[in-house]
Amino acid sequence: MLASPAGGLLWAVPILLLSLVGGLMVARPYSVAKFNEQMDAIGSTRNHRDVEPADWAVTAYRICGVLVLFAALAVVLDVTGVVG
Repeated sequence: MLASPAGGLLWAVPILLLSLVGGLMVARPYSVAKFNEQMDAIGSTRNHRDVEPADWAVTAYRICGVLVLFAALAVVLDVTGVVG
């Protein structure tokens, strides 16, 4: 079990952020991939509004989102003492 910091539930803040990011990647992978493509277009000659993410990138974001959610869940279960 992970040792909880002096703040008691202070570990929950990064886990909550990870859960939100993972949930966003699962629920809206196209939006996340499009945002990433727009950030990549900064400084290039192509217009950032015209970029479209590849299908494989959208699928990769969804898979990574599921993995992030599972990792966050595993940490929560470990910290709370349910597992381990």
